[in-house]
Amino acid sequence: MGVFDNFYNVTINHLPREIMVEIFQYLNFTELKRVVSVCGHWRDLGEDPFLWRKFCLDPAKLFQENFSYQGQFQCNPGEFTKLMNIPRLAMLEHLEINPKSVRKLKEDTFVSILNSNLSSLHVGYKTQLSNILPGTIASVLNILKNVTLKAKLTNKQLEEFFNESKDTQLETLELYYNNLSTVQSPYLPELFSKLKQLTLSFVEVTTSQAEDIFGKISQESCLESLHLNNVNLSEVDADVLAKILGNLKNLSLQNALLDRKQVNELLVKMVEGNQLSSLDLSGNDLSFASSNMLASVVIRVEKAGLRDTHLNIEQIQDLFERVDENCALKHLAVSDNEDLVRVSNELKQKVGKLLTTVDFQYEAGKEVLAPPVVKPVLVNAVKKDPLSCNRCKFKGKTERGLKTHMAKKYCISRSCACLHNVFRNRGR
Repeated sequence: MGVFDNFYNVTINHLPREIMVEIFQYLNFTELKRVVSVCGHWRDLGEDPFLWRKFCLDPAKLFQENFSYQGQFQCNPGEFTKLMNIPRLAMLEHLEINPKSVRKLKEDTFVSILNSNLSSLHVGYKTQLSNILPGTIASVLNILKNVTLKAKLTNKQLEEFFNESKDTQLETLELYYNNLSTVQSPYLPELFSKLKQLTLSFVEVTTSQAEDIFGKISQESCLESLHLNNVNLSEVDADVLAKILGNLKNLSLQNALLDRKQVNELLVKMVEGNQLSSLDLSGNDLSFASSNMLASVVIRVEKAGLRDTHLNIEQIQDLFERVDENCALKHLAVSDNEDLVRVSNELKQKVGKLLTTVDFQYEAGKEVLAPPVVKPVLVNAVKKDPLSCNRCKFKGKTERGLKTHMAKKYCISRSCACLHNVFRNRGR
């Protein structure tokens, strides 16, 4: 028995440090915060910066939870610097800044990002960056891998950002609500062609800029995902636009104001061959496109968005009829097309069952059930009054009252001695 003397004294703390750290990696932010409060040993393990690197940090939330600040608290520069200097966050890779946390960033606050391990930055809408030097903006954005920028930059900041992008480390850039039409930097198209994912939404660009960007992307590009949403491309040459497909796997041109020639050229190029797995043309007029060509393109991609594209009944029916078990299409969005209501429910039901997700409603087929067997009701007397009960002496004042009584399995009439009476053998 000597071998088992200390068996019941073994606890989780006897596990090797490496195994404990491996277990803690599966915890979320809140759970990991609790770990460091358990004991000194767990605090030592939980403070390892390696465990915290995966979280996306919102400064306001962290200060509210860790330092007991109230709901509408906003970080000032000193507190933001204090946040970035917390030892456990030394290897943090993702940072989110929005007006709820920091409305106005200052120079020294933004510089602190240069000395961090961040690789991803999300700056929310209405966050003010206008007082930060263009050089600082350029230095910070170009050392990161993923940037989502919904805050507006000045023209000088944008110019400096693109001019300093020769050795950029950016792989993903999402730019919202900015005006690029006044930017004269020749490195703008070159930067976009170096990215793996580019998103421009509600961004103003000139026709020449757009054509330069598309030309650079078609010549030499590792771009895999291109999202140009609410960007006016109506004046771009159709042939230049069609050449952007290249190695693209995801293409979104929502509300791009594409004309007939542009749409036709795109569809022709797609039919010839492409690597797209996702295509979104929502918000563009496709009513004039060939139904056969459109269906051929859509069933080859895994995810298709055709919302509010003015599809006619012929186009929708042709697309739905060509959907089968062997097509690549799994997710389809075709809502906000007026002729969708004219499609038969049987065709909608077929598509709805074959695809993983659809955004339209249809009535599922109803199984034909055998009619229920009606058991005869035995009565002791002939029913004389149409409002009297077959089981007892109850007499309703209205037909509705009789139906309510018959639905019950008991009788509440005090003058009745039937087996259903609740007052039977209880005294009257």
